[in-house]
Amino acid sequence: MVYVTILASPRARALIRLVAPRGETRVTNEQSSSAITCADEHTFTLRQADQARGDLYAIADDIEFLKVQLARLPTRKELAHLTLLAALTGSALVLAAIEALFR
Repeated sequence: MVYVTILASPRARALIRLVAPRGETRVTNEQSSSAITCADEHTFTLRQADQARGDLYAIADDIEFLKVQLARLPTRKELAHLTLLAALTGSALVLAAIEALFR
């Protein structure tokens, strides 16, 4: 029997245990203090382990993309400054229009 070692986060290992069908290969975890093998109903082949690893890398890439998108959003401080600037500009334009009407 061949053992596949997966170095992944606890959430990723839980995901792999959830989607792992029966197979000839057992999965062990090197991050724990002892080698733990999955139950027989959660074993899978090397090809399936490789596909799961590819899926996990794709998910990690998607998460990285979302982090970049979130970093581009304006902060609360920037939004407060823009709101204050808009209010002051609007007030100045209204005062200028009132002065122009009464002169």
